[in-house]
Amino acid sequence: MLRKLIHYDSKVQIRFLCGVYAVEALLAVLSGIFLGLKNQFPDVVIFVLMSGFARAICVLSVVVVFVGTIIYVVAYFRRNLLRDEGYLMHTLPVSPLQLYGSKLLTGTVFVYLSVFVGYLCFGIGNLRFRYSVLEEILKDTADRKTFLLMVITFLVVVPLLLCQFYSSLVLGYTWKMHSANPVNRDLLSVLAYIITYMVQQALAFVGLFGYFVIRFGNPLESGFLERVASLAGKGVSVQKEMVSYVQGILWVSLTLSVICGAVLFALSVYQLNRNLNLE
Repeated sequence: MLRKLIHYDSKVQIRFLCGVYAVEALLAVLSGIFLGLKNQFPDVVIFVLMSGFARAICVLSVVVVFVGTIIYVVAYFRRNLLRDEGYLMHTLPVSPLQLYGSKLLTGTVFVYLSVFVGYLCFGIGNLRFRYSVLEEILKDTADRKTFLLMVITFLVVVPLLLCQFYSSLVLGYTWKMHSANPVNRDLLSVLAYIITYMVQQALAFVGLFGYFVIRFGNPLESGFLERVASLAGKGVSVQKEMVSYVQGILWVSLTLSVICGAVLFALSVYQLNRNLNLE
């Protein structure tokens, strides 16, 4: 049944996103055509102007599709589980864990897919897929490890971000209000998001500050400023120290992201199990 649920969620969402991707690809092709014409006829003013305009639209479309995908999958979660469609979904022979997990899995995959499509469209619009900056980074082993950590962190941050939105909606729609007047559950969801976001930022601050203290020692002890300032120096050893420090920050961020995501996931499933109030 879970497989059917994932298939259903994917089928519904891909119908909308395919149209969005088609428009994004069309804008990318137009940008590539005008850029090619500009390269072939650099003295033709109209090609130069149209190339700049088309490339700007292409870049904008990549950003809009990425942000729009996140908005769409969150709106789909709200509509399908917490609004009118939720009455039907919660009568299916599946648990809230499966319902929530299916939405999180498909939403994460589609955000990743939007990033991949955006990369392809950006490459088509600029007539290039390889970039010298990335190649230079991947040449060095230390930089390669840092880049890999950044990629892994991004892959983890996407489901965490969706968990933030999903859990906020779940908390907002399951919030117990002892009031005779109707309550706007969406406003409660916004309030829940603000609270959970502030808690996560506080935990991130504590974690990163703790790592900072472990790395450089007590700020109140003598020599602390000299140890911190040493990172601004030159030399191979200093560069290695800086890379090591950045990698440590990424590891701390990655660990905190996994912990926060797991807590939000468990809290959301618990609330769906115990306190769901569909409107």
